[in-house]
Amino acid sequence: MTQASPQIQLHNLSSSDGSASYISPCSLQRIIAGVNYPLEVSYRSKEVPDDTYIEVNLRPHNAVAGVKEHHVEEVVRRVLKSMIRGEETPRTMLQCTLQVMEVENDESLPGGVKGGGQGESYLEMLCGGLNAAILGCLDAGVQMRTVAGAVLVAGDQYMAKLEREEDG
Repeated sequence: MTQASPQIQLHNLSSSDGSASYISPCSLQRIIAGVNYPLEVSYRSKEVPDDTYIEVNLRPHNAVAGVKEHHVEEVVRRVLKSMIRGEETPRTMLQCTLQVMEVENDESLPGGVKGGGQGESYLEMLCGGLNAAILGCLDAGVQMRTVAGAVLVAGDQYMAKLEREEDG
């Protein structure tokens, strides 16, 4: 079994303070993150007096965001909240937009796209989204407490399936 490495490109969006493109080595899923920081909070009700408000938006490659995408948004928001130094810029907003650009095609699945159905796992999208968001924050110069990375770990059954697919 061959080992692949992720492909990363920083600052590929000119209209964002920071951006990153992340291509997952396992799923060939490409996610672009655009980060704008610090911004003025658009609604007074979202303003946090002693911290930074974090907004994460995930746009799937072919449709409107569903339950899986909203769950990924919330997990990414919570992870970023624990990593950034929001107390340094209170009453501001960090806006992170994640766009799934490419996905792996599989004609045997409904819709012809791997990870596109309701029964499919969101974990590959979560790992790619977390990595892209963190890299985008670093590119934007966001003050951070720590830096992390997400990895998808598979069990024996999944690895056996991958090996069978490679053998063809």
